Amino acid sequence: MAKKKNTRSAERADFLAVLLCLAGAALCFACFQIDLNRSLRRYNEEPMGTVNWKRRAAQRRFADRVLWDRLKQDSPVYSGDYIRTGELSAAAVNFSSGSVIEVAENSLVHIVIEDNTPQVEISGGVVNINARDTDVLIVSGKNSVRVNSGGRVTAGADAELLQVRVDEGTASVSGAGGERFAGGSREASAGEGFSLSTGAAASGGPGRAGPELPGSTGPNFSPPANFSPPANLSPPILFSPGEREVLRYQNRLPEIRFRWSGPAGNEPPPAYYILEAADNPAMENPALSLQTRVTSVSASVPRPGLWYWRISPVYQGPSPAGTRGSFLVEEGPLPPPPAAFSPPPEDASLRATFPPAGYTVAEALVPDLRFTWKAPVREARFQVSAAEDFARLEVDERVSGKTWQIRRLAPGGWYWRVSAGGQNSPPRRLTVAASLPFPAPVGSPPGAGQDQAVFRWQPVDGAAYYEFRFYQGQSGGRLLRSETLTGTSAAVSLAAYEDGPYRWTVQAFSGQTPESTRQESLPAVVSFELRRRPAETAPPQAAVSRSRSLPAPRPGAPADNFLFDADRLRGIDGISFSWTAVDGAEGYTFVLLSAEGREILSVRPKTPSYLLSDLSILSNGRFRWQVRALRRGGSGEEQSPAGEASFTVDIPALRRTRLEDIGDLYGR
Repeated sequence: MAKKKNTRSAERADFLAVLLCLAGAALCFACFQIDLNRSLRRYNEEPMGTVNWKRRAAQRRFADRVLWDRLKQDSPVYSGDYIRTGELSAAAVNFSSGSVIEVAENSLVHIVIEDNTPQVEISGGVVNINARDTDVLIVSGKNSVRVNSGGRVTAGADAELLQVRVDEGTASVSGAGGERFAGGSREASAGEGFSLSTGAAASGGPGRAGPELPGSTGPNFSPPANFSPPANLSPPILFSPGEREVLRYQNRLPEIRFRWSGPAGNEPPPAYYILEAADNPAMENPALSLQTRVTSVSASVPRPGLWYWRISPVYQGPSPAGTRGSFLVEEGPLPPPPAAFSPPPEDASLRATFPPAGYTVAEALVPDLRFTWKAPVREARFQVSAAEDFARLEVDERVSGKTWQIRRLAPGGWYWRVSAGGQNSPPRRLTVAASLPFPAPVGSPPGAGQDQAVFRWQPVDGAAYYEFRFYQGQSGGRLLRSETLTGTSAAVSLAAYEDGPYRWTVQAFSGQTPESTRQESLPAVVSFELRRRPAETAPPQAAVSRSRSLPAPRPGAPADNFLFDADRLRGIDGISFSWTAVDGAEGYTFVLLSAEGREILSVRPKTPSYLLSDLSILSNGRFRWQVRALRRGGSGEEQSPAGEASFTVDIPALRRTRLEDIGDLYGR
């Protein structure tokens, strides 16, 4: 009889082997997770709070590292960390003390704890600070703002200004080097706003960043004589969603179109708008916080229920109160479309897509324009053409979702549509407006010993107001004064300023309407030398020979609206600029500007030509160049009006090579 085999021991051994392998795999996976996420935590430091992102993802960088970490929800934050957000993203930093700092989109902040007080250095963007149980210090440049416990402020900063609006409580303002202003501390209460220059100049009114008063320890907060009180600035009017409007959805939360009015009449536009949505009427800890320069945004709320939303315009100084509305998001059957309904004429601008038909956008704001259609698509083509039949496409790009942005469009009339699955959306008319005409300066520079100067310029057709700025230095330098004017002149007191180079700029702007964006001109730049003591009197014959003002040089090459493509830029050492010589000129000022009016380069050649050899300062887009003739007279340096022209750089982007089959490294 055959002997029965014992298989129990073999089965037990197999079970132990499998169990051991599973345990080893679990241990390896745990070690992998620890190694993968170890950059998110410091085990030798105590975190000062946590950070969580509200929309999309945020990034954090330790002070002693160069790599940015993609944050998880409730990641710890340590003293010295940098937090940044991208397009349409937002994050909130919750401190252990209870204070909350909300970081809006496209923002970069540096957070430090000193003496148990959080310090926030804003390098760019907008933050909302809710100081609950301790003070919070805002730092930008040489100025600082202390948000007192129980206060809530909104602050934004760029390369020149720190703009602050106090929503609740009080905030104490410090000047250059952290010193208090003369006469004691300066406290701003709820509803007040102000601007501080990163060069230690400040302002107390819209569009005014100074001047810094010589002999004082900080900025001057008294408003100028031509400044209208904040109460005269109209608050925005909410268009959609309507008050207590019910928004129903199925399966997925809806994308909500927020729309509001822009500045009324000839009022100056704000620097930006802040859109907030919260689940409480006090607007505490908003779940949605976005910064935008246009008057229409598509966004969604994280959950259904009753929501309150607010639009707050932010000026360079005191700003009007924001406008609040409410809406209800609930799951349920969608309402059927009306059978035969034609909207009244006043609602014709409320379209299912944005921008609406007939919309006008400034050329400089085309990259900020977000094209939106009604329903998201998995794969479609976004097309732009100069003809309504789209016979020749200017833009033809593959898109997904329900929004898209383009880099640039030349001035003129255009049509845009979305094509998917053989179906085309109705074409929408869009007009891209060129820059406003140049506000040409008139008059002579201030003479020696002159205590008061009036700078004038020619009026510009279509301009609603002008932005005047006064700087110390010929290029760059410190901003001394900035104000918004409706006239064509600005008076500046020179008695307190030292001898040396100065310059002033003026830029024209048009008003913003629901059918068009704000338009602007290129800035006029005038430099001069300020001298307290009169210069030596020139001989009579020299005075007679120079009594006639210098004419503007005429640009020669490259011609106006010249296009530099890849073929024209290939193999050249630089771009040669030339212009007509001006009789009596001792030199020239050559200035290169971006389409937005930002100064890229400023040089002073002696001859009527200049070779731009460093082409790395150029990128795809439109550029302007200006040239002025210079000479010295008895009252200082004299400049002619500017001759100007433009050119465009258009180099197609390189296609990224994709490796489909890399083969075997060593063969088989």
